[in-house]
Amino acid sequence: NRFTWEDRRLAEMLGQRLTRTLLVVNKVDIFRDKTKLLPFLESLSREFPFKALIPLSALTGENLGDLVDEIFRELPQGEAIYPQGVYTDRDIQFRAAEIIREKLTEALHQEIPYGLTVEVEHIEENEKGQVVVHALIWLERDSQKAIAIGKQGQVLKEIGKSSRRELRTLMKKRVHLELWVKVRRHWADSERELKRFGFDSL
Repeated sequence: NRFTWEDRRLAEMLGQRLTRTLLVVNKVDIFRDKTKLLPFLESLSREFPFKALIPLSALTGENLGDLVDEIFRELPQGEAIYPQGVYTDRDIQFRAAEIIREKLTEALHQEIPYGLTVEVEHIEENEKGQVVVHALIWLERDSQKAIAIGKQGQVLKEIGKSSRRELRTLMKKRVHLELWVKVRRHWADSERELKRFGFDSL
């Protein structure tokens, strides 16, 4: 139940804008008897003209719904940025690369915590009606390549299997995924390589 001098200074700087400011008091779950909070909350309400004061617990989720409701009440109405049913402005190659990168990170986050990315070279449909995805996994060191492939290719096979399942859901067709592991030293330090892999537009 602390309102620090930094908090007080910030409230004073906001001044009249407090009438459109929400004060969120977190960690109320540590109080078994919530009535013990009331004097503290009431003193804040008397001293500062906040739009609303919301006690909540991010840990348990208590009163999170109230916070969301208050935020929505304050948001201005505007026209839709994208047409109904459009959930992303990213193309299919970017989304496919992100799926594969996610599976890589899940499988290798301890051994290769950073310095990996995925480049989808092209996507095509073959005569069997399968979507064929050709993707390159880029690493920074040769030692990482052996880790990403695994003994007898087992790690790469598992990454391919989990990626393929999600790609099938995305594309709503059978998917044949071809993964190749390559090394490009210090790509993450090169502005040109970062642009090539699409990081300049994030």
